[in-house]
Amino acid sequence: MRLIIAAALLLVGCHTPFGTSVRVTTPKPFTTPQLGTYEIHPDAPMPKLGRSLEVVVLPFFDGRKINRPGVDRIWSPDAESRRGRTVQPREIRGIIRRGLERGLKRWPKIRLISAEELAERRDAEVIVSGKIETCRVSASFVNYRAECSFSIDLRGSQGRSLLDAPIAVKGRFTKRIYERPADWRSVEPVPPNPLAPAVERAIENALVKLLNDAAFRDGFREAAH
Repeated sequence: MRLIIAAALLLVGCHTPFGTSVRVTTPKPFTTPQLGTYEIHPDAPMPKLGRSLEVVVLPFFDGRKINRPGVDRIWSPDAESRRGRTVQPREIRGIIRRGLERGLKRWPKIRLISAEELAERRDAEVIVSGKIETCRVSASFVNYRAECSFSIDLRGSQGRSLLDAPIAVKGRFTKRIYERPADWRSVEPVPPNPLAPAVERAIENALVKLLNDAAFRDGFREAAH
């Protein structure tokens, strides 16, 4: 009798949500698949260049102070502990670099070079650097939240700032992971992180403004000869 009851419960369990094995993974922010693709339109027209302008993106300085566990941290499957891991400057740099690579494809005269190339040659005309002010990311089975702020600067090969003031970029994002909370089986993919296009647009507009600056263009022409 016990065997019959156990078999009946097992059979019922296989046809109910509680008996079905469904793998639900917590989304991992700042990875390539979640960045998506973006089409950025600068505020000013792109000037024509006689030769290639080389731009390098350096690692961003991390200006955050993490005083409390759980603040400025990500929980992800590859976290060092259940409390998560710190958002690393290289991840922020990856977001900016990938965004620029996509945005600058339509500018054939602008080429991104790596920091390693810069160390060997030291001839980049525009150096993108910056500081991570805050970056707080959290993900659960219900919500995904991201809130970050950066300051970005463009410098010349001699280290002089090419902007009147650093660019301030802020972004906040909240998204429900479940499309329909009542249906636990439909997990909606996490949409692209909106911070990447915000950073991309800020840098691209700064480059356009810089290239339309008469003094910079005069120096650019002199270096070409």
